[in-house]
Amino acid sequence: MEWRGEPHGAPQRWQRPWNLHTNNTVHTKGGLIGPPRWLWATRPGGERQVGCVYTAQGLEYAHAGVIFGPDLVRRGDRWEAHPEHSHDRAMRGIGPDEYLELASNAYRVLMTRGMRSCRVYSTDAETQTFFSSLVPGDTR
Repeated sequence: MEWRGEPHGAPQRWQRPWNLHTNNTVHTKGGLIGPPRWLWATRPGGERQVGCVYTAQGLEYAHAGVIFGPDLVRRGDRWEAHPEHSHDRAMRGIGPDEYLELASNAYRVLMTRGMRSCRVYSTDAETQTFFSSLVPGDTR
């Protein structure tokens, strides 16, 4: 994920492994990258990776972060669904109208997992601008 930020609008970058497979949990030098994907939320090292809706549902965290991908974007005063950009195999082959309802619900559930805070980021610039417009200037 890249964005322009402090200092002086310089490019910033953040990245973490996503849904680690068992054979990718140990670094080549022997250090732990994190637990396998089904245990990321409950085992040490899980904070160093990104999980998905299936591994986060039913759990609560002090702080949560939700990354909106290009599958659900804001255009003007409405949301648009682009199921072709989903990495979820269960969503393959469904139309934009059905996907809009399912994706909206999934993102909504994820945003309720943080009991103290939730940070939201979109990989789509227009959607991120929309999110930023919802928050007072001094808390961004």
